[in-house]
Amino acid sequence: MAPLLVACGVDRRAGDAGLVLDRYAVNLIVCWFVPPGVPWNVLPIMIYTYGGSIVMPSARLLMLDLFPRMRGMASSLQSFAQFALAGFTSGTIAPFLAVSVQALSLGMAGFTTASVVLWLVYQNRARAHLKRWQP
Repeated sequence: MAPLLVACGVDRRAGDAGLVLDRYAVNLIVCWFVPPGVPWNVLPIMIYTYGGSIVMPSARLLMLDLFPRMRGMASSLQSFAQFALAGFTSGTIAPFLAVSVQALSLGMAGFTTASVVLWLVYQNRARAHLKRWQP
């Protein structure tokens, strides 16, 4: 679905829709008030991952537009940074959060909050840059 949205030219709206789906309130409520179980603890992660899959193609295209002459290099660097950050998170942060389901949900909420803040910072910087643009 996300590639279809991007192909139709819905990049910014797809990014916003993906961040809306990334809301973590359901995950926090489930992890704090429902006893651990497969259907209830897996469903919020599925929603979170679905939101991320909507955001990623749009975010990648917006990033590649910053480097129109070096798209291949920018894509490779973005993939490297994504895998390096995932490895760092898996090896250093996740073991500290793996003590309980509640700690994992707080970690997920923290990373989601960071992504929303960074997305809003990017949008503000892009708007400021477009205001100064002259043909």
